[in-house]
Amino acid sequence: MARTEVAPLLAKDFVLCKIDTDRMTGGKEMIDGTKGKGGGIPWFSIVNADGESLGDSNGPKGNIGCPNTDEEIAVFIDLLTKVKVNLTDDDIASLKKSLIAHREKK
Repeated sequence: MARTEVAPLLAKDFVLCKIDTDRMTGGKEMIDGTKGKGGGIPWFSIVNADGESLGDSNGPKGNIGCPNTDEEIAVFIDLLTKVKVNLTDDDIASLKKSLIAHREKK
Protein backbone atom coordinates (compact mmCIF):
# COMPACT_ATOMS: atom_id res chain seq x y z
CA MET A 1 0.00 0.00 0.00
CA ALA A 2 3.00 2.29 0.38
CA ARG A 3 4.45 1.65 -3.09
CA THR A 4 4.94 4.83 -5.12
CA GLU A 5 2.40 3.83 -7.78
CA VAL A 6 -0.23 2.83 -5.22
CA ALA A 7 -0.05 5.29 -2.30
CA PRO A 8 -1.25 8.39 -4.24
CA LEU A 9 -4.28 6.50 -5.54
CA LEU A 10 -5.28 5.15 -2.14
CA ALA A 11 -4.73 8.63 -0.63
CA LYS A 12 -7.69 9.87 -2.69
CA ASP A 13 -10.03 8.07 -0.28
CA PHE A 14 -8.02 6.61 2.58
CA VAL A 15 -5.65 7.58 5.37
CA LEU A 16 -3.40 4.60 5.96
CA CYS A 17 -2.67 3.85 9.58
CA LYS A 18 -0.65 0.89 10.83
CA ILE A 19 -1.64 -0.48 14.21
CA ASP A 20 0.49 -2.95 16.12
CA THR A 21 -1.85 -4.50 18.66
CA ASP A 22 1.06 -5.78 20.75
CA ARG A 23 3.26 -2.69 20.80
CA MET A 24 0.98 0.34 20.50
CA THR A 25 -1.05 1.88 23.29
CA GLY A 26 -4.70 1.54 22.30
CA GLY A 27 -3.94 -0.85 19.43
CA LYS A 28 -5.94 -3.73 20.83
CA GLU A 29 -8.87 -1.43 21.63
CA MET A 30 -8.83 -0.05 18.08
CA ILE A 31 -9.00 -3.49 16.51
CA ASP A 32 -11.73 -4.51 18.97
CA GLY A 33 -13.65 -1.36 18.05
CA THR A 34 -13.68 -2.36 14.38
CA LYS A 35 -15.00 -5.79 15.32
CA GLY A 36 -11.68 -7.13 14.06
CA LYS A 37 -11.52 -10.83 13.57
CA GLY A 38 -8.19 -10.91 11.85
CA GLY A 39 -6.97 -14.28 10.82
CA GLY A 40 -3.34 -13.54 10.14
CA ILE A 41 -0.99 -10.70 9.41
CA PRO A 42 -1.40 -8.34 7.76
CA TRP A 43 -5.06 -7.78 8.47
CA PHE A 44 -6.84 -4.55 7.57
CA SER A 45 -10.09 -2.75 8.18
CA ILE A 46 -11.47 0.23 6.29
CA VAL A 47 -13.22 2.51 8.76
CA ASN A 48 -15.18 5.71 8.32
CA ALA A 49 -14.59 8.95 10.24
CA ASP A 50 -16.63 7.57 13.16
CA GLY A 51 -14.47 4.44 13.40
CA GLU A 52 -17.18 2.15 12.02
CA SER A 53 -15.87 -0.65 9.85
CA LEU A 54 -16.93 -0.46 6.19
CA GLY A 55 -15.13 -3.66 5.32
CA ASP A 56 -12.02 -5.64 6.10
CA SER A 57 -9.63 -8.23 4.77
CA ASN A 58 -11.76 -11.18 5.85
CA GLY A 59 -12.64 -12.74 2.52
CA PRO A 60 -14.86 -15.75 1.87
CA LYS A 61 -11.90 -18.09 2.45
CA GLY A 62 -10.25 -16.14 5.28
CA ASN A 63 -7.90 -13.18 5.55
CA ILE A 64 -6.72 -11.85 2.19
CA GLY A 65 -4.05 -9.75 3.95
CA CYS A 66 -1.80 -8.65 1.13
CA PRO A 67 -3.89 -9.76 -1.87
CA ASN A 68 -1.87 -12.03 -4.12
CA THR A 69 -4.05 -14.67 -5.78
CA ASP A 70 -6.64 -13.76 -8.40
CA GLU A 71 -9.40 -14.49 -5.88
CA GLU A 72 -7.80 -12.34 -3.15
CA ILE A 73 -7.25 -9.48 -5.58
CA ALA A 74 -10.89 -9.72 -6.70
CA VAL A 75 -12.10 -9.52 -3.07
CA PHE A 76 -9.88 -6.48 -2.43
CA ILE A 77 -10.98 -4.72 -5.63
CA ASP A 78 -14.66 -5.43 -4.82
CA LEU A 79 -14.17 -3.93 -1.36
CA LEU A 80 -12.50 -0.80 -2.73
CA THR A 81 -15.23 -0.43 -5.33
CA LYS A 82 -17.92 -0.59 -2.64
CA VAL A 83 -16.34 2.00 -0.31
CA LYS A 84 -14.68 4.40 -2.76
CA VAL A 85 -15.67 8.04 -2.93
CA ASN A 86 -12.99 9.77 -5.01
CA LEU A 87 -11.28 6.81 -6.66
CA THR A 88 -12.23 6.44 -10.30
CA ASP A 89 -12.79 3.22 -12.18
CA ASP A 90 -9.43 3.86 -13.89
CA ASP A 91 -7.79 4.20 -10.45
CA ILE A 92 -9.30 0.89 -9.36
CA ALA A 93 -8.06 -0.76 -12.57
CA SER A 94 -4.57 0.66 -11.92
CA LEU A 95 -4.58 -0.73 -8.39
CA LYS A 96 -5.58 -4.16 -9.69
CA LYS A 97 -2.88 -4.02 -12.36
CA SER A 98 -0.30 -3.05 -9.73
CA LEU A 99 -1.24 -6.01 -7.50
CA ILE A 100 -0.92 -8.42 -10.41
CA ALA A 101 2.42 -6.93 -11.48
CA HIS A 102 3.73 -7.13 -7.90
CA ARG A 103 2.74 -10.80 -7.72
CA GLU A 104 4.42 -11.59 -11.02
CA LYS A 105 7.63 -9.87 -9.91
CA LYS A 106 8.03 -12.33 -7.05
